Amino acid sequence: MRRGSPPRPVHWGKELAGYIPTAEHGDVVADPRAKYRWLAQIRDYGFSVLRGVPRRDGEVERVAELFWHVHETNYGRHFEVISVPNPENLAYTARALGVHTDNPYAEPVPGLQLLHCLEQSTEGGDNLLVDGFDVAERLRCEDPEAFAVLVRVPASYRYRHGTVDLRARRPIIALGHEEEVTAVNLNDRSLRPPQATPTSPRTIRPIARCFD
Repeated sequence: MRRGSPPRPVHWGKELAGYIPTAEHGDVVADPRAKYRWLAQIRDYGFSVLRGVPRRDGEVERVAELFWHVHETNYGRHFEVISVPNPENLAYTARALGVHTDNPYAEPVPGLQLLHCLEQSTEGGDNLLVDGFDVAERLRCEDPEAFAVLVRVPASYRYRHGTVDLRARRPIIALGHEEEVTAVNLNDRSLRPPQATPTSPRTIRPIARCFD
């Protein structure tokens, strides 16, 4: 790593099942070093499991306020996921959700989300995690033309309910100044038909290595 350059994310796949980044709530609250190690896990792997969080309403917001402020969205300061009759949102059902990123129609897109389970009333509830950056890099190696399309052509996303109508256009794969993947935006429930007008032409350099 060059001096002064920011840390790069650790790419991972199924091998991470043997090492799930984890921290204890009591340690993170009491010890700044433990909090730093927990946040470093999130920085490096994109997630971390925080165990022992008190089962109280609003506790997820207090955890967020340990290191930053809560960004309020059209859902409010937090979004309560419960199963209800006649749901208006798939999150209000017991159905499984496919792999996706949330709120690609928002400005800005949420950078970090915290999930806190207060009560599990039915069977299941497992989380499925995928490293989107790793998937994007594999696509860059295996099908560079498809990768270039997902970088150059913006996708349209929209959420509309009641008086709320949010729209945004952004590429499914976003790159930084050094051609590194900086974001993946993929949500089939809010994705709209593709637009024919791409962004300005951009030459995408190949990365130094590809996967075996």
